[in-house]
Amino acid sequence: TKEFGQLLESVMKREPKGTQKKSFAPSGLGYSGSCPRYWYYAFNGADFAYDTEPTAIANMDAGSDAGRRLANLLDKAGILVEDEKPASHNDPPIFGYIDAVVNWKGEEVLVEVKTTRSGVWEHRALNNEVPAYQLIQLLIYMYVTNHDKGFFLTENKDSHELFILPVKMTDEYRALVERVFDWMRQVK
Repeated sequence: TKEFGQLLESVMKREPKGTQKKSFAPSGLGYSGSCPRYWYYAFNGADFAYDTEPTAIANMDAGSDAGRRLANLLDKAGILVEDEKPASHNDPPIFGYIDAVVNWKGEEVLVEVKTTRSGVWEHRALNNEVPAYQLIQLLIYMYVTNHDKGFFLTENKDSHELFILPVKMTDEYRALVERVFDWMRQVK
């Protein structure tokens, strides 16, 4: 019934909380990440109220669950080195978790797991691309861990098909990361 659904939605929320960030999160740079004001308050301490819809929270939870399931798949394939690997950097301060590290043909490669609905998945697979904010997330992880290779493992939420996009650290990508680092230092 409607009342039952409302009960479940009422518990799918993020409670307001006071927090003071100590580092940038590569996964957050694409959302509020380009707003210096957000980071100013985050680093100086603020009360954050979340207005995230219950369906968006469920979507994020499903993505996390898919990450764990796909890490298990990599493990079954015998190539998983580590999942949820912490990654940090001092200047600028960065902290996050790399979804997975695999041993692919004798080389450690970073893996960023993403999930998306069919239409978006098909667009990404057809155009062999991911959104810029997701690319910078993986590039930052590659940069701070000194890895030249990574890939996106993107799952279609509707069909569970996988799209794999390899990423190689180039001089152009390195310069992009350094510009983002300069921005983070200025904002910090």
